[in-house]
Amino acid sequence: THYEDIEVPLLLVNADRKLSGEGMVDSMGVMATFIDALDVPPHESFKGISALAGGRKFVISENCGNGDADLSLRNIFFTVTTPSHRLMAVLRGSELTVKNHYDRRSDPRELRNLAADPAQQPVIQEMLDLLRAERAEIFQLRQAHHDVA
Repeated sequence: THYEDIEVPLLLVNADRKLSGEGMVDSMGVMATFIDALDVPPHESFKGISALAGGRKFVISENCGNGDADLSLRNIFFTVTTPSHRLMAVLRGSELTVKNHYDRRSDPRELRNLAADPAQQPVIQEMLDLLRAERAEIFQLRQAHHDVA
């Protein structure tokens, strides 16, 4: 879930509106952008935010590694990305552990892991709060509390 894996250009041709250039787009947002450009109303359960509508302030990627994606049993690897930072954490059982944290502005190639830097703790906590709010159903399923290792 490093930048080279998830940062790809989005080209939208022959749309009546232009991409805003603001915000971020996750995989659900790509589909939201396509159906928005086609003027197809999304189902009320659809979570994607169109790039034509400004995208999101952050995106979250997650995976369970190789094999099945049993959210109740498998380790879940999360990446939270904002324009300025990237956080990588793993949920093992009910314990969430921060593994990596990068300042994308001063370190765009993500070479310096700042997860242990006390000065980064407020930003890390803010990103963890975003993760917990956005993926609340997973944390509730796993009975994961606010403790972070």
